[in-house]
Amino acid sequence: MTRYAAAIIAAALIGAAAAGTPAASAAAARPFSPTSFWNTPLPADVPLHADSTAYAANITGQIQRYYGTAAINTTTYSAPVYTVPAGQATITVKFSNCQNKTWVDPKFLEQISAVPIPANAVPALGTDAEMVVYQPSSDKLWELWKAEKRVDGWYACWGGRLDSVSTSQGVFPQYYGVAASGLSLLGGMMRIDELQAGAINHAIDFSLPEVRRGVYSWPANRTDGTVDSLLAIPMGQRFRLDPLVNVDALPLTPMGKMMAKAMQKHGLVLRDTSGSVSFYAENPLPTINATGINPYTALFAGKPAYAQLNGLPWDKLQALPFDYGRNGEQLTTASTTTTAVPTTTTTAAPATTTTAAPATTTTSPPVTIAPTTTSLAPATTTPTSTTTTTTAPTTTTPTPTSTTIKARGRKDHLNRF
Repeated sequence: MTRYAAAIIAAALIGAAAAGTPAASAAAARPFSPTSFWNTPLPADVPLHADSTAYAANITGQIQRYYGTAAINTTTYSAPVYTVPAGQATITVKFSNCQNKTWVDPKFLEQISAVPIPANAVPALGTDAEMVVYQPSSDKLWELWKAEKRVDGWYACWGGRLDSVSTSQGVFPQYYGVAASGLSLLGGMMRIDELQAGAINHAIDFSLPEVRRGVYSWPANRTDGTVDSLLAIPMGQRFRLDPLVNVDALPLTPMGKMMAKAMQKHGLVLRDTSGSVSFYAENPLPTINATGINPYTALFAGKPAYAQLNGLPWDKLQALPFDYGRNGEQLTTASTTTTAVPTTTTTAAPATTTTAAPATTTTSPPVTIAPTTTSLAPATTTPTSTTTTTTAPTTTTPTPTSTTIKARGRKDHLNRF
């Protein structure tokens, strides 16, 4: 979908839903454990991946091949967040079986059997129709894929419930959740309130069109990557922006500088596959429906979403080691203060920038789990075939021997398990 078509659809749906719709609750305190990889600052002397330079070049190349810039998803393909009180009535979300699976996963049905969805809830625009419901009082989080309100109630095709959010790493049990990595949509999402306050105090997530097949790095617990190159980036791979880059000297918008500083202090993590290099900001539809005001009009300072990161030196991204943080490295060495203000000024802009809008579509993670096995394995379907069971991918440390990156033209919304 082009940005122009998405904008037309968004305007029509926003106008239809705006009248009389109450706002979502104000954002709660930062979710997940304070020691989660999402919330812990990176140490100043974090080691780097042996293929750090090649990975940064890979991302730069994907930006150039897919629209020449990086997207920030807002109304489309990024979830609205509904933070609900203790007394919010719960409803049973029905399974929509949008992939024509041959059986129903009882664990998934249990997870969506009592979801406190508010009356004003609407999912994201776009075919993924994501939605997040967070209830601090019960310490639970629900994320739904292809959420839809019909005359007989709410439906979803996949997703999951995350319990004990306050002590969680922010990763769903395999194979639940919406993201292809298993990471929570809420974890790396840039929230409206924090952007208005001027700082992003957590790691941010992003997606790529080209992701390595069959390999994932912690904190991811699965992947839908399709690229067979040894130098393709695995799902879950963590990065940071070189702390020596003087962000304030870069030709970025205020939003872009906030993002760049978050990349330096907390890093970024590959969460999903998508139609372009994309980042995720909280969906403003609840605010728009309640007030008629899109907060990103001010936050983006008059520039389109796809121009916010024009001027970021993508070649200064640094890849962290494979599985970094899995064994507590980040906690034992992480600084408790912000990285020192750098003295080196970097003003180089990305090699290619255009005003063409990126496709902001994000593929989504439908799952089928075989009931006859004790080791639950997802099932994969393609748009033209029936569901077949496959074995969950094995995590292996990549040993690069080639610099070839296999470019693929991808169809959005492929069934990923």
